[in-house]
Amino acid sequence: MSKDSQNEFLSISAKLVLKGIIDEINEENNGFFSLIVDEARDVSTKEQMSVCVRYTNKTKLLERFLGFVELTKLSAKSLFLEISQFLENSGLNIIKCIGQAYNGASVISGHLTGVNVLVREVAENPCVYVHCYAHRLNLILIDTAKNVKLVDDTLGLLEAIYAFQSAPTLRHQKFRDAQEREDPKKRIFEMPQQSDTRWVSKYKGVMYFKNNFLSVLSVLDSFTTSSNKMEAASAKGFLMQLKEFDVIFALHFLGEILHFSNTVSTSLQKEDLLMGSAVKIIDGLKKTLENRRTESFFNECWEKASSLANKMGITVPCNEEATSSKRLQKISSKFSGSIVMSPTGQRDHLQKASFKKIMFEMIDHMKSELERRFIDNSCMFDAFECLNPTSTEFMSWESIHAFTELYSKFVDEGTAIKYEMELAKQGSVTAFADDTALSYSADDRGQLAQMISEDLKKLNLWLQRMRNDVIDDVIILRIFRPVRMTTISISAICACPVTSK
Repeated sequence: MSKDSQNEFLSISAKLVLKGIIDEINEENNGFFSLIVDEARDVSTKEQMSVCVRYTNKTKLLERFLGFVELTKLSAKSLFLEISQFLENSGLNIIKCIGQAYNGASVISGHLTGVNVLVREVAENPCVYVHCYAHRLNLILIDTAKNVKLVDDTLGLLEAIYAFQSAPTLRHQKFRDAQEREDPKKRIFEMPQQSDTRWVSKYKGVMYFKNNFLSVLSVLDSFTTSSNKMEAASAKGFLMQLKEFDVIFALHFLGEILHFSNTVSTSLQKEDLLMGSAVKIIDGLKKTLENRRTESFFNECWEKASSLANKMGITVPCNEEATSSKRLQKISSKFSGSIVMSPTGQRDHLQKASFKKIMFEMIDHMKSELERRFIDNSCMFDAFECLNPTSTEFMSWESIHAFTELYSKFVDEGTAIKYEMELAKQGSVTAFADDTALSYSADDRGQLAQMISEDLKKLNLWLQRMRNDVIDDVIILRIFRPVRMTTISISAICACPVTSK
């Protein structure tokens, strides 16, 4: 088969796949969808925009890639026109777009002329804009590192050592060989490259140096006698910095803090994650940080760092409380009989209390940034709570009323929805959880209120199981007869994305 035939075959296949996705959205989900857009430059330096959609098919939450759009301009209006034209050509109606997920660039997120505003104006519905949760968390970590000097210095040191070992020489192999000599049965890890856009690399980097600290020191020490003077000088500098207790302590407490944030970041990037679950994950991180801002957690990190420092013969700071007055430095004996007119190169070592202050400063900064960056769309989150069987607000009309007002364009018979929610709370529901359905039906509303005792027992058992298992992605409100609110509820709750790919 010639290359032209192969390209034609691939093009036809792509069109068929795209048609299947569009038909599924329009036929199975009444055309409702949420939009996920991200822009990046490819290897040929061309600006491209990836377009994905998120929607529901019955009880399944789906996320599908639709295609790339080549960009010539990066203004908000140009991006909006490209998006709307692409959706129209694909067969989707932008009026049915009920959610948006992009990055936080001002051209996208601007509250006056950003892309999210232009899409909302055309859609004529709230079309909620969600800044990628994983990206927000990444920005929090970047901002925290820059504001806590010890953290910033330590991460900068790790990045410099990575650059040193990745030079086109035999350095890289020596770092691998050192791990094998230390423990032949131990799995050999590559030194991770540092990146501001992917903080999982920061976590991996910290854990690499923490777990392979002795082997890294051994390799750097071997380079200090290199015939290459620049190589030797660099190795001596890195070695001197790594042997500071400041760095050892930073590696230990950063390893703990970044472990929590990395777990959260990974969870926030799951395809099937609902916004309600994302909010709970962020709340869980806040509580975890609060629980780690304690004397016991600090002492745990301190003891681990001190143990490693003692093993290496590195001085551990004393337990004296730091004072505002500067301590008098002790001049080395080699300068006895001399008048010292300039700094001797000795560092002022922090005291134990100062390290605790630094660790608490980082935790406090992360907490404040979490509060600042995750406060939007509270109305929607209240609505999610009323669909959560474990919540005290389960089937609460007050919780969802504001949400239905926002989407009034798609909602009629508001009083009917309220009535049906009251019936649902009493047990007259058809619920879908993990593809398992419990159905209750009757000829009219009067009969719905008179459920037989056996069905009521089954429903109570189901509700109890839901509360115990804490199943968040339950889709409720298919009651008695289909209403338009049912469709929009399922689409809005399940299709609003929390991540952008």
